[in-house]
Amino acid sequence: MFKFLFKSSLYYMLWNRFKLQIMMIIVSLILIVAIFGIYDDLYKIVMTSNPHQLYFLVFLKWCLVLGIGGINYYVLLKTNTTKTQNLIEHKQQDVIVVLPNKPTKQQKRILSKDKLKSKTDIILEKYTTKKIDE
Repeated sequence: MFKFLFKSSLYYMLWNRFKLQIMMIIVSLILIVAIFGIYDDLYKIVMTSNPHQLYFLVFLKWCLVLGIGGINYYVLLKTNTTKTQNLIEHKQQDVIVVLPNKPTKQQKRILSKDKLKSKTDIILEKYTTKKIDE
C-alpha cells in the first residue's frame, strides 16, 4: 500500500515540477515521428518522379529535426537559468537581523556565568540533591 502511495506521490511531484519540460519533450517526439513518416512518403514519391530532389528532401528533414532539438535545448536551458536566478535572488532577499551594540543586563548576566544551566539541569540537580540529603 505504501509503495503505491510513494510512487504516485513521486510521479505527482515530478509532474508538477517538470510539467513544461515533459510536455515539450512529448510534443517534440510526436513531431519528429510525424516528420519521419512524412519523409518516408515523400521519399517514395520523389524516388519515382525526380531523384535529384532527394538531397533537398533529406536536408529539409534534418533541418526540421535539428530545429526541434535546438528549440528544446534553448527552452530547457532558459528554464534552468531562470530557476538558478530565482534561487540567487531568493538568497539575496534574506533578512539580516541587526543586534544592538550594547548588551542588555540579561545578556551580561548570562555571559558572565561560568556554566549555563538549562531547566532540565536545574530540575535534575534539585531532585538528585534531595535524594542524597534524605
